[in-house]
Amino acid sequence: MPVYRFVVITNVARGDVQRKLREFRDAIRDMRPVFTNDTLPYVRRQTREAFQQESTPSGNPWPDLSASYLARRRREGTGETKLRRFWDLFHSLMGGTNAVESVRKNHLSYGTSDPRAAWHNEGRPGRKTPLPQRTFLDITPQTVDDVADQVIDHLIRVF
Repeated sequence: MPVYRFVVITNVARGDVQRKLREFRDAIRDMRPVFTNDTLPYVRRQTREAFQQESTPSGNPWPDLSASYLARRRREGTGETKLRRFWDLFHSLMGGTNAVESVRKNHLSYGTSDPRAAWHNEGRPGRKTPLPQRTFLDITPQTVDDVADQVIDHLIRVF
């Protein structure tokens, strides 16, 4: 009789394991929950912090505004903050106009279609008045580690 009980337990456990493995497989195939609930808010927060701290996501300060541009901003009353003269770029990265956010089963796209974004993120040397690089979107080693942890945590919750 004990052998029979063992067989019954084994069959029940096997069914549970097979069900859990199917759930795990499905979770790997569709990462939308982790991208929507964890990763998108994370990259928005990382970008918001870059703007608040006026530094790259890895913590390097953005170059200062030129004296002539700073004087112009003061005359206009648009403040002294970097990359936030009219706030369009910032708001586009927080989901506003020109936001690029696409969550699919196997990838997440995040950014902005504002044409000035590339100028600021990469810089524009070679102009009469060069525009220094002020990186606000960047995939740092810490970003990779944090997103990998989010994915692992999601899969552990499923399993």
